[in-house]
Amino acid sequence: MNYAEAVTAVGATGVANSVASTLNSDHPGLWGVYTNDQAYAKALAASFGGFISPPEVHGSGFYGHYHDFLHRFHVWFGGQLSY
Repeated sequence: MNYAEAVTAVGATGVANSVASTLNSDHPGLWGVYTNDQAYAKALAASFGGFISPPEVHGSGFYGHYHDFLHRFHVWFGGQLSY
């Protein structure tokens, strides 16, 4: 998808996460989008007002990711990290 489509997808994902979290307190809000390129992931997150540098990784076997400052969505990138 191109940048405009990706921004739309991320925005829709953030809304879906917010609604799901409101309706179901067990919903962790982990839906998001994926890109092969870290720079694209960072740019998408920055488009929505935030990213964490360096990116977050929640352990071996997980993907690096960025998110907006309200943590409404994730933008994962690259391959699974093993350490």
